[in-house]
Amino acid sequence: IELLLAVSIVGILAITAVPVFRGLLSENDLAIGRMMLSQAARRAEANARAAMDDSDWGMYAASGRTVVFKGNAFSSRDEAQDATFALPSSIKFSETTVIFSRFTALPSQSVSLSLKAVNGNIAVWTLDMQGVIN
Repeated sequence: IELLLAVSIVGILAITAVPVFRGLLSENDLAIGRMMLSQAARRAEANARAAMDDSDWGMYAASGRTVVFKGNAFSSRDEAQDATFALPSSIKFSETTVIFSRFTALPSQSVSLSLKAVNGNIAVWTLDMQGVIN
């Protein structure tokens, strides 16, 4: 009876711990996604402010990765200058491209991305026209 009771208690603890653990992993993935997006945007902004290679710099973001690139369009970029940041594959959002102007480093547009985790949790990442990230 004692063994049955001990096994039952361990089983109940395991059943309640798994959803909590998955929720924590999901929240961690969302936090990592927001951090990596912010890091990529800041790198593109810094490159543009320094007028590195006398060019505008941009950030392309899609589920699974974000790319800091040289130029004013992702499609015509110099791929040798790319810096790619991996994002958690469990996070999904629509792709976007932002160009930071040379010297001023102001973004070409404001962006609001809703990052959605597999369990349905959502985190919002925004970049306004002044370059402020929330």
